[in-house]
Amino acid sequence: MLDACLGTCSLREVDAGPVGCHWADGWAQYLGTPDKAAHPYAAPVNASRLAGLAPALLISAQDDPMRDEAAAYAARLQEAGVSVRHHVQTGPTQWPAAYAGAPQNESCLCMACHHVSDFYALTAPS
Repeated sequence: MLDACLGTCSLREVDAGPVGCHWADGWAQYLGTPDKAAHPYAAPVNASRLAGLAPALLISAQDDPMRDEAAAYAARLQEAGVSVRHHVQTGPTQWPAAYAGAPQNESCLCMACHHVSDFYALTAPS
């Protein structure tokens, strides 16, 4: 969760359930009061200074409600000169259940593990 506005297309496309919104509830529990959403540590996509941050890896999926937030944050990091990789798993992943089981060849979890491993290989100090 990177943007407390909850206004992205990928979030609007998801079925939040019959009552309430899981993501709005999550932000309310995290922030306490809405005015804290403006703090850059609370919602990093709104930070005005991103230059100098450590390399970042963002992994989302085509059906991930946070996909658009991750893409927007990756773009902001790249604009600030931060080394960033954003991988979007393709196809229906049945997020988040796709990450709950044991990694199987070509599964979402297995692919995410490969992305993390590759990221560390490229960014870890020698």
